[in-house]
Amino acid sequence: MSEETLVDVHDDALTDTLLAFEKETLLNGRYEVVEELGFGRHSSVWLARDTSVGKCPLRAVKVLTRRATRLEMDEQGLSYELELLRIIKDAIRRKPDDPGSSHVVQFLDDFTLSSPLGDHLALVTNVLGHHVGELQAEFENGRLPSSVVRHFGRQLLQALAFLHDECGIVHTDIKQDNIILDDFGATDTNVMEVSISLADFGEAVPAHGDHYGLIQPTTLRCPEVIAGLEWDAKADIWNLGCLIFELLAGTRLFVSQETRNANDELLVSRNQFHLAHIYSYLQLPQESDTTLNNYLSHGRWAAELFSHEEGLRAKVTSKMSLEEILHHYDIYTPELLRLLRGMLRILPHDRLSARELLLQDWFHVREHGLGGSGPNSVLDKDDNVGTFEGLHSDRVGESD
Repeated sequence: MSEETLVDVHDDALTDTLLAFEKETLLNGRYEVVEELGFGRHSSVWLARDTSVGKCPLRAVKVLTRRATRLEMDEQGLSYELELLRIIKDAIRRKPDDPGSSHVVQFLDDFTLSSPLGDHLALVTNVLGHHVGELQAEFENGRLPSSVVRHFGRQLLQALAFLHDECGIVHTDIKQDNIILDDFGATDTNVMEVSISLADFGEAVPAHGDHYGLIQPTTLRCPEVIAGLEWDAKADIWNLGCLIFELLAGTRLFVSQETRNANDELLVSRNQFHLAHIYSYLQLPQESDTTLNNYLSHGRWAAELFSHEEGLRAKVTSKMSLEEILHHYDIYTPELLRLLRGMLRILPHDRLSARELLLQDWFHVREHGLGGSGPNSVLDKDDNVGTFEGLHSDRVGESD
C-alpha cells in the first residue's frame, strides 16, 4: 500500500480542488482507500479501511476541497462543520442513552492532507447507506406508506431533539439525500426495521453562529427565512413538516416560481409566490393578517413582500386549507393534520419543539390494511412495503 499518493488534482474556478487517490492509498497512516464513493462541489468521499482497529472496519472519509478547508479553518467561523461534528461527538459521549444520539452521523476522526495546491481537511464518519430519496423512487409516484414515514419521522424528531437540546445545533438542510438508511451492505432492506441517520452538517449552524443567513432547500424554506428575519431551531421543525408531507403525498407542499407578463416584466417574484401560498394554506382563523404581517414585515426582504397599504404584495385568490390539501392527496387523518399544524405554524414561536412533537398522536396510531400492528410493526412482505429485494447499498458516506 502507498502513503497518501495523490494521483490527480482537479482545480478551476468551478470545481475548486478535488483530490483523487489510488486504491490502497494509506491516508494519515491509517485509512486504506478502497474506492471513491462520490463527490460534490466541496468534497469527495472515499470508502476506506481503518487499519488501526482490529478487523479493519470500513469508514467513510470525506475530503474537503482547499477552498472549503480554508472556510472551515477560518478564525471568523465562516463554516462550522468540524466544530459541530466535535460538539455532537462530545454530546454523544455525555448522553449516550439519548435516543437521538443514534440518529445522527457518527463522527470518528479528522486530519489534514496536503497537496501541491494547499491543505485539505478530511472528516471520518461511520459508513452510511441509501438515502431516503433512493427509497422514495421505489414507490409509485414517490409516495411512501404512512407507516414508513412515521417510522422515519420519529427517528428524525429524536435526532432534532438531540441536536437542538443537547448540542445547540440547527441543521438547516433536512432533505431526502441527507437522511441515510443504515443499510450498508444489505442485499435487501426492511424499512420498518432499519435505523436512519441525519447526515451532512456542512450547512448546520451552532448557537453562536449567523442566524440571519439564507438556509434550507428553497421549497422547504420557512417564512422567517423568506422574510430575512432571525431564525432558530424552529426552522428545522418547519423544514421537517414540509418533508413529511412530501414523502406522504409524493409532491411538494410549496413551489417557488415567478410570474412574468408578455414583455418579460416581473409581476410576482419567487418569494412573493411562496409566501402567498404559505398564508393561503396555513393561516388559521385566529391568526389575523395584521399579526402575521407585523412580524414578517420586519425582515430584510420586507419591501419585496409587503406594501404599507395592502399587506402582502401577492395574494392567492382561491384559498385552500391544509386540511383540504391532505384530503386532495388522500392522506388525511385527524392525527396527521394535528401533527403538521404543530410543525407548520407561520409564526416560529407557535411551532412545537421536536420533543413535544414526539408526543403527538400520529406517532402512536395503529396501521390498517398495511400488514402493520403499531408504530414499530414490520410490514408483511406480500404488501411490497416493508422489504425491498435488490436495494443494494452502493452509496456510503456523505458529500455535499
